[in-house]
Amino acid sequence: MDTFMYRNLQKKDYFEGWYIRFTSSDDINFAVIFAITKDQENPHCFIQVFKDLDKLGLYFSFPVSSFSYNSDKQIISIDNNTLSLDKLYIDHEGVKIDVTITNQDFIKNYKGPNSAMGYLYYAPLECFQEIVYLDSSTNGTVIIGDKAFNISGKGYMEKTYGKNFPSNWIWIQSNHNIDGSALSFSVGKVPVLFFSIKGFLAFLKVDKKLYRFSTYNFSRITVHQDKVIIKKGRIKLIISPSSKNPTELVGPMKKGKMVLPVYESISSTCDVLLTRGNKVLYKGSFTNVGLELMYQ
Repeated sequence: MDTFMYRNLQKKDYFEGWYIRFTSSDDINFAVIFAITKDQENPHCFIQVFKDLDKLGLYFSFPVSSFSYNSDKQIISIDNNTLSLDKLYIDHEGVKIDVTITNQDFIKNYKGPNSAMGYLYYAPLECFQEIVYLDSSTNGTVIIGDKAFNISGKGYMEKTYGKNFPSNWIWIQSNHNIDGSALSFSVGKVPVLFFSIKGFLAFLKVDKKLYRFSTYNFSRITVHQDKVIIKKGRIKLIISPSSKNPTELVGPMKKGKMVLPVYESISSTCDVLLTRGNKVLYKGSFTNVGLELMYQ
């Protein structure tokens, strides 16, 4: 999949990271980031691991030479730890994760490149986002210290790459709903050369139908304190999140420098309403929601 591949766009002042989150059948949430930063002051690759309720956040740093990408098998390796489309394996400093991934729900491309960003993929943005898959099945184990967890639930994967995170953003994701729906949304003020734009993506899958909203398909967005409203023609999507148990992570600032505090929850909730005119197309509540409210 092109959305997973290591793009390696710049030799310096650049970051690229893969994010996977998964939830056990008893609603225990984990997320893992495999990434590399080519910040000239501190170039390194790293793995972040975090768990929701006890706000556990771990950052394991490795030399750049520990990073490799197998383009034939599409495997990211950092030392002896690996991530692919169908497998996550970590064995480092008391953390052991061995998860198999199946039934991935990949997003088809939109009238252009194989990218969730559509034609914005060609724009000179400082930050790009790809949704690798909206939903998947996961099975395996997570061991952190003396605690072991069985992972038999759902997964999600995306990636970001570029020079700099957005100056402000909101990120919402969940595939936990009794009706099997899946949601991925992000909005941010993204630097472009000497100015910034408010770019956004929203994907809602209901009954095997994918509703797609974005800057590139002429959707419009309004960000309120307690909800986001997106319109495309007569279709309106309202997303109303509620944050729980945010954990502090580390994200990239200018030139890929990994010093930005990022507060993310992976156990929040979210209500979603989709309408066409006065007709309700979908109404649902999501649990185990990934949420970053970094927007002013």
